[in-house]
Amino acid sequence: GGSDKKVAPIEVKNIEAEEAALDKILCDGCSGNAKRSVLSSQFKEGSLWYNLIESGMEIVWFNDRYPHSEIVYGIAIQEKMKRICVFFRGTVNLNNWGHNLMRHRVAFPNPVQEEYPEREDTVMIHNGFSKYLFFKRRDNNKSKYDEIVEKICEIGKEKFSDHCGDFTVVVTGHSLGGALATIFGLYASADERLPHSNPVRLFTYASPYVAGQAFANAFRHQEESKKLVHARIYNKKDLVAHIPANMVPKESGAPYEHNGIGIELKPGKGKMPRYTRVKEYSGRWGSIGRAYKNNFLVHLPWPGKIGFLHSLAEYQDRVFEAKEQSKDDKIGCVCLECAYKICPYNL
Repeated sequence: GGSDKKVAPIEVKNIEAEEAALDKILCDGCSGNAKRSVLSSQFKEGSLWYNLIESGMEIVWFNDRYPHSEIVYGIAIQEKMKRICVFFRGTVNLNNWGHNLMRHRVAFPNPVQEEYPEREDTVMIHNGFSKYLFFKRRDNNKSKYDEIVEKICEIGKEKFSDHCGDFTVVVTGHSLGGALATIFGLYASADERLPHSNPVRLFTYASPYVAGQAFANAFRHQEESKKLVHARIYNKKDLVAHIPANMVPKESGAPYEHNGIGIELKPGKGKMPRYTRVKEYSGRWGSIGRAYKNNFLVHLPWPGKIGFLHSLAEYQDRVFEAKEQSKDDKIGCVCLECAYKICPYNL
């Protein structure tokens, strides 16, 4: 009762080529550059994995012990650049959504001890995001924040001992991961356990609001002190970048404020990103204008586009498009530090 279907011949040459590539990667005598070249050749040029391999990034730690109840994060190193990168996962389950939808804010100690204008002893942070980072476990009485910092120090001493443990901390994340990265970035920039010869470099994608005015003031002080730089990247009309609801017309300021350099990515070829910085406006008319611009309804896309505009794939496409465009446009070819010098303030 068997059928006589023809089976496609196996491409022996392809298998042999892949085995040869694997042997080269596993060879102890093969240099790091050669291994990287072989690995990247297995992926499409310009793809996420191709760029990750070519960057020299090596993932050295990944924590997903309790993926349904705790944050998931990883740590990578870039030895040539002396960088340690922390990356946070975004929203994937109901527990994540439960934390995202918490509306109220909670007071936490201001991590910046130096005096600066309008400094407050506490900063107000979104309850859901802060719980993930600062809630202390019962078994070891440690928060995720402390766990990550200790791991960074351990990796730094092991990998960069020739440089007295000196390295640059880079933090990144998408959506919920971007919110966690923003909070972590500020606290890391003031943490004496970490080296501060270079500013903490923070790159967030589609991050919602995370904290209020006191947090923003501390954040700006760290930026002005060259201890922190932040590229807050978001797609035009991505709803998540404009929530929680933040449209309160009060002279004292809205409940939440974004931080860093805002980089708005627009769809289509030839569209350069828009760079902005948040400045707190005083006075009645300034508060009304701020409330209007912060209103998420103004940024609401068509319902069918909400998920698409927030997706990692769309962010990747727009980032690569902006990168290609900047090659032909000197205005668009701006490093993060330079953006702080030329970027206008906006609402």
